[in-house]
Parts: sequence; C-alpha cells; structure tokens
Amino acid sequence: VIRLVQMNATDCFLLEALFRNEVWGHINLPVSEMNERNACTSMSGGARAAFDALGGDDAITSADEEIATIGTQALELGAELPISDLRRLTASFARRSEALSLRACVVYFDTYAETLGDVEYYQERRLRGLNLIDDDGKPMTFDEMLSEGWKE
Repeated sequence: VIRLVQMNATDCFLLEALFRNEVWGHINLPVSEMNERNACTSMSGGARAAFDALGGDDAITSADEEIATIGTQALELGAELPISDLRRLTASFARRSEALSLRACVVYFDTYAETLGDVEYYQERRLRGLNLIDDDGKPMTFDEMLSEGWKE
C-alpha cells in the first residue's frame, strides 16, 4: 500500500481506469526508482520516529536492565515472583521487542534504499515481457526483433 500512497508524476498512469483491476498486481512490485525511494523514506522515517518516541536505544538498554533485575530477583527468590513482577517482566520484554523491531525496520529500509539502482522496475519488467529489451536491459533494435522473430 505504501507504494500506492507514494505514487506521483509519471507513475500515476498505473491508476488509469484501464488498469484498475490490475493495479494491486502492479504495485506489489517496485514501480519506479522515485516511488520506491519515497516508500523507503516514508517507512524508515515512520519507524525512526516511533523508535525515538520509545526512547531509542535507551529504551532497549533500560528494558534489558529491568529484565536482568527481575531475573536476578527471581533467582534469589527461587523463581517465585509476585504477579506484579511477572507483569513488569512481560512489559519489559514487550518494550524491548518493539524497540528492536522498529530499529530493524529502519535498518532494513535504509539498506534497501541503497540498492535501488539494482532493482527491476515496472517499465523494465513490461518491456522485457514484450521482448523489447534483452536480458541486460538494452533495447532491442528493429533488426534484432525481426531476426529473433516477434514473440508475444
């Protein structure tokens, strides 16, 4: 859906009424480099804002410390913790997991954005499907098309 939200300029032709039954298939894969870059920026920015709102790396550290503290108490008490400590422990694991997931999301989209030059976009997929470009992405000449025979 984020690719659909980020469509603009020349990508919008995919939303033409002719394609309305196929638009989900088209945006399931990368549309254009600009669209993909905008989607990565949006996802990374949203995840980074949520990660920062949780307290960033400090949230992970404080959750780790609380888990360690409660774990130490459990060992001292013979693993019989009061329900309130068990709830604190569960909440700490949840905060830690959420922060780690958001940080991983930021890293994923930032890393993926660095590889966008190697991604195959809609136009290239479509031209390849029509046999108008070769496997290296180079346009075929009219003579090459005739020599290979027109394939649909």
